[in-house]
Amino acid sequence: MKLVAALLLATCASAWSQDTQTTGQDDPVANFNAEMARIHADVAAQNKAASELAKKPNARIGMYARQVREATNWGEPISVNRTKSAGHVQEQWVYGEGEYLYFVDGRLKTIQTRR
Repeated sequence: MKLVAALLLATCASAWSQDTQTTGQDDPVANFNAEMARIHADVAAQNKAASELAKKPNARIGMYARQVREATNWGEPISVNRTKSAGHVQEQWVYGEGEYLYFVDGRLKTIQTRR
């Protein structure tokens, strides 16, 4: 069955290639293959990054913001909300639904996770 499908695909690819040569359009099979290769490379890179992040330790109260970003499994936040008041800077790092880190003057003060 796989051989039949492969032969059918090869036949169609050849026909499409001949059609596009006469019309001057791009080869749809080549475009598809290039897009699939790009998607595969993107997924592989994301999987590698997630694997590396999972190997890192969890954040601890008292860590500096840079330490949390570079040396923990929390990594880069989705967004950061910053509040300045009375000589202090407070930040809320948003990671996902119910997951936040809170910093005061660059030091981690609170870890909020969803149960």
